[in-house]
Amino acid sequence: EITCINFEEMSAPTLFSDTTALRNEYLSDGVAFTGPGALDGCGVLNGSSFSITESSSPNFCAFNSGAGFGGGGTPTDPETLTFSFPVEEVTIYAGSTGTGSFSASAYNASMTLVDSDSFSTSTVMVQATLSATGITSVVLTNSASVWGLDDLCFVH
Repeated sequence: EITCINFEEMSAPTLFSDTTALRNEYLSDGVAFTGPGALDGCGVLNGSSFSITESSSPNFCAFNSGAGFGGGGTPTDPETLTFSFPVEEVTIYAGSTGTGSFSASAYNASMTLVDSDSFSTSTVMVQATLSATGITSVVLTNSASVWGLDDLCFVH
């Protein structure tokens, strides 16, 4: 079974100050999002004010380490995706407003690295693919301070 999340089903603002970090909004789909701190991580925004070409428009999960969420916290990485059940493949798109270095690392229940993908990011999103038996979490980072994720899909 394939589950895909494109962030389009929610109404999203254009400013970080009008949203909060993504957490359990997609738990019913089988994934939770967490950032490096209790209030940190990506926030779902309408990308119309960004110079990143999303995979699906207009919403995406955005980061800007120089911004702040309205309720506190910073839209910064690393972002951890924790799956409710082991998955076999994860794909996600990433892009940045400037040149960045994106990394996706997949772990099993023992927190052993089972696959990884990395590439340079720019204003057009590129797809990362992770494939292994028993993926329970994925950690995403980018050296760019302003970047985003879109169209997460996972196979279970």
